[in-house]
Amino acid sequence: MLMQVKESKNYEMFKSIDGNRPMNTLHLNRLKKSMEQDYLVSPIIVNDKFQIIDGQHRVKIATNLGLPIRYIQIDGYGLDEVHRLNQNSKNWTNQEFVDGYAGMGYKDYQYLLDFVSDHDVPLTIAISLLSSNNGDQYMKIKNGTWKVVNKERGNMIADWIQILNPFYDGSGRKTFVLALQQLYENTDFEFSQLISKVALQPMALVHCVNTNQYLSLMESIYNYHSRNKVNLRF
Repeated sequence: MLMQVKESKNYEMFKSIDGNRPMNTLHLNRLKKSMEQDYLVSPIIVNDKFQIIDGQHRVKIATNLGLPIRYIQIDGYGLDEVHRLNQNSKNWTNQEFVDGYAGMGYKDYQYLLDFVSDHDVPLTIAISLLSSNNGDQYMKIKNGTWKVVNKERGNMIADWIQILNPFYDGSGRKTFVLALQQLYENTDFEFSQLISKVALQPMALVHCVNTNQYLSLMESIYNYHSRNKVNLRF
């Protein structure tokens, strides 16, 4: 099928399609800079109703800059094709989103980058430590709404990870860090007791399959040679 690339400055004839994902501010800003420097031939796709199937960000920027919109029209395309094109497009990494929003002056994202640098922890761990316990944090990272809500917890557990590093090379594993987060919420837990018992058994901390296994292991270490046993799993 031969598809012809057409061009128009009649911006109002291009329409959004219900159900498409919302536009991303970071992507718009990056795209604007790119299109200002060099407006490459990258046609959008519309259907017979001129609903935008692929390229809503390009339409937005081209309209703002007064640039012609190059498009390919394919009859019959709809929301299914929108979803398929979105799934097949290159996904940005969390690091790219964080770097981008931090560069735009988002204070929470700047704090996140500083936290990663100061504590030498992976970005995913930093997000987990500083986030709330509710909602999809990675979706918030991508749409620019992520907030730091657990500074005290984040800094405390990051310090624990550094203290445990000499005894366990997996102290930065996600499942291990999730176990530390649960211990942080346990009012019966004292990190000083855990580290003193770990020092008595420097080979006791080993890789576990999941967070519950880590909790069980650390409970055993924590209660080593203790008369009064403490339940750390519940």
